[in-house]
Amino acid sequence: MSRVDILENSKIPIKPYLEQLERIKRWKKRLDDMRYSKSPENKIPDQIDFILSFFINCFHLRDFLKYSKPVSDDIINRFFEDNIEMQICRDICNESKHCSLENPSIGARIPGTNKKSAKGWDGICLVKEYDPFQEVLKNNNPIKNIKYVILTEGVKYDVFDLTDRCLILWQNFFEKYNLLK
Repeated sequence: MSRVDILENSKIPIKPYLEQLERIKRWKKRLDDMRYSKSPENKIPDQIDFILSFFINCFHLRDFLKYSKPVSDDIINRFFEDNIEMQICRDICNESKHCSLENPSIGARIPGTNKKSAKGWDGICLVKEYDPFQEVLKNNNPIKNIKYVILTEGVKYDVFDLTDRCLILWQNFFEKYNLLK
């Protein structure tokens, strides 16, 4: 029996999707702190973990909504179908959790099937871009102009802009369907 079941059986009203939204906001704050800091290069693995954790938690808000049912599954599915940012979020989440992504949201359609390919340029990839002068200097200064980007379908998305957009989309969704109460 889950924590949610115990609370519901005790007639304590809960909204786990609100807890998950707050968790996403905390991950976003960590990313914003990282976005504006001058972190040393040895912090890059932690930064990548923070980025992936944001997208994992952001995508799984969908599961919290489907479980709690404050809106229909059709509304949630349409939200993902209508927003490329949510599709990218889904694929980053799944790609980071699985060795191979079998059915991505983003990618080239495989002829004769309803599936898409995550292989090659049509897939999804998280990469770092550096200030080339920082590399040439080979000093111990913090990395000043590192940029994380997502490459998918031949388009480059700044990770921080994408996380901003994902959170805004969820907040607008919650407001539209009166889920913040």
